[in-house]
Amino acid sequence: MTPGPPAREVTLARACSRLSAVTGESLRGTASTVRHLLLIEQPGAWGREALLESDLPQPLARWVKAEAAALSLRVVLIRKPGGGPKTGPRSAYLVQTGPSESWHRRYLLDSPEELQDIDLRVAMHDSAGATDRPLYLVCTNGKHDLCCATAGVPLARQLSGLGDVWECSHIGGDRFAANLVCLPEGLYYGRVTPDIGVRILERHARGELLLTHLRGRSCYDFGAQAADIFVRQARALHRIDDLALESSTGDGRHVFRTRNGEVMRVAVTVSASAPRRLTCNGDSTAPPEYRVRWDRA
Repeated sequence: MTPGPPAREVTLARACSRLSAVTGESLRGTASTVRHLLLIEQPGAWGREALLESDLPQPLARWVKAEAAALSLRVVLIRKPGGGPKTGPRSAYLVQTGPSESWHRRYLLDSPEELQDIDLRVAMHDSAGATDRPLYLVCTNGKHDLCCATAGVPLARQLSGLGDVWECSHIGGDRFAANLVCLPEGLYYGRVTPDIGVRILERHARGELLLTHLRGRSCYDFGAQAADIFVRQARALHRIDDLALESSTGDGRHVFRTRNGEVMRVAVTVSASAPRRLTCNGDSTAPPEYRVRWDRA
């Protein structure tokens, strides 16, 4: 496994997730924007760039990386909480996050190289044999960011047995650790403690959201994510299907429709927030901040 660059010494007081929380950084509009994911079961250790820094054969890892880049797939390594068996068949999942259709398809592989037998270009646009049964990912990739392991490992252990829960490699938003993703809808949650994680899974099983910890839905762009959460919180719309995005424009206007047919119009403006470190070992930068208001136009 190729070693990554040396990490800075990180203390609890300077951990990126702690600094994000104590400064009150908003979670709204921070979910990674991705429509399709390829999840590959790979027990054992992962490096900072997990796909290329694991025990996957390097020719296969490079092939997967090239295919994913060509198809706009996000590749995520997964393993069962605690590591899982290192021998025997492994799972891979192809996931579509929506917005109109959310599903995943499982492939059982006798060897990782069997991934190359899947025509991903065709499979990602074919829902035949797919399911919308929930999958849950908890980022525990400590080589990417210490906060992910420190907060993610206890969360994954707590949720293990409550659903189809997997530890996963980097999914974005280290400073919001612990991060939990509910699939196939692509719902990203941040600052999830073990007890909050249990509540999220219970609600998700009922088709509901926990809005206080929702970062956004990955099939929407950042502005639409922020707008979606704003409308839901303002109108107490807790069910996943309570609200759907109908249209967006380049000037930040978004139109939503409720399950009862009511139209909601909001406008989003973007500004730079206070400089902060996005990861424990990253340099300070000013991430975007999304301000949402009702659109009276």
